[in-house]
Amino acid sequence: MGQTSSRDVSERGYRGVVVAGLALLFIAVAPRAGIGAELLPPDIRRPVVKCQADIVKAGIKFVSKKLKQLDRCAAAVFECVHRKPGEQACLDKATTRCEKAIGKIVKLEEKFTTRILDRCGDIDPATLLTTFGLGYDEVAADCASEYGAPLTDSASIAACIVLQHECVAERIFDTHEPRAAEFLDLVGADLGPASCLEDRGGVGATIAEPAELRTLGKCQGALRKASSGFVGQKLKDLGRCLKDLFSCVQLDASDPACLARARDRCDGAFAKIEKRVLKLAAGVRKGCAGLSTVVLTAPEGLGANGLLPLCDSLGVFGIGSSHDYGNCVVRQHECAVDEIARFAVPRAPELLGTAGRSLPGEFFCPTPVPTATPTPVPTP
Repeated sequence: MGQTSSRDVSERGYRGVVVAGLALLFIAVAPRAGIGAELLPPDIRRPVVKCQADIVKAGIKFVSKKLKQLDRCAAAVFECVHRKPGEQACLDKATTRCEKAIGKIVKLEEKFTTRILDRCGDIDPATLLTTFGLGYDEVAADCASEYGAPLTDSASIAACIVLQHECVAERIFDTHEPRAAEFLDLVGADLGPASCLEDRGGVGATIAEPAELRTLGKCQGALRKASSGFVGQKLKDLGRCLKDLFSCVQLDASDPACLARARDRCDGAFAKIEKRVLKLAAGVRKGCAGLSTVVLTAPEGLGANGLLPLCDSLGVFGIGSSHDYGNCVVRQHECAVDEIARFAVPRAPELLGTAGRSLPGEFFCPTPVPTATPTPVPTP
């Protein structure tokens, strides 16, 4: 693609859990922690809770729908590259489909931004930034350095959230579709100068063996389905847990029963996530099991070898089978969802501590997730 990100995956880092072979560690609990005594003034607590809840809800919808549009575009190009190579009519049709997909993504971005501003725009920026409000001070450095959005007001906070969710969604797509940038470039689909797809080259080469093509198509279809399904479901499970904890902290901090109920719901959410992790791994391995290592890794096949630097950073050293590739996909998706959660709910590490939990990325992903550092504010 002409305008893909030049930022290296090892520099950007992926935060989340490394699960294959380590699934039991996913549910390791941290010591229960308490929330600081400092609270927001009573009259703004409920609007802040609504703001936080809407950021989470809108973010889940945005990421899920963006992945769906990207998958539709890639699937159309896949048909042209592998089943109808050189057929201009197919490429023209894929171009139209991808143009529609990009157009829908632009509208999704606008809607996501508007939703945040509608729900959070009237809240004092200091409240959005403070550790005892939404806590966006915790990601301010990343917003400025990684996404070019220094946090000064609700508009800049919304911009950073949207840019971050966009980028991580593209990295998820890039992992289960290693030739993503190449395919989009073939039909002139441009995600813009801030795209986080990695351009690995390629001009639409294909493999010649029909049997291998059928297996490759099955593998790629399984990847899209399992990957996007996992991301959406984990975001919902983790989001519910964090929303419940945040509501208790802001509205019922003196009621132990509220936190107890939220902890129980979080325990249930983490149990569901663990099952989803195993289901994703099984889905990738089963869907791609019949694919030869050559087609799996070759740049004219699935192109998984293009992910070697990423997989290395996640503890998967080499891709010699669908099992290895499945491990890399699972680990990246785990890390990516936790990274989305960290920007949607900057107080996530602190909140999960009250439930005896941690973002799994604190244990396994290359770049440690920073924990909350309370900034004292006057107690009303």
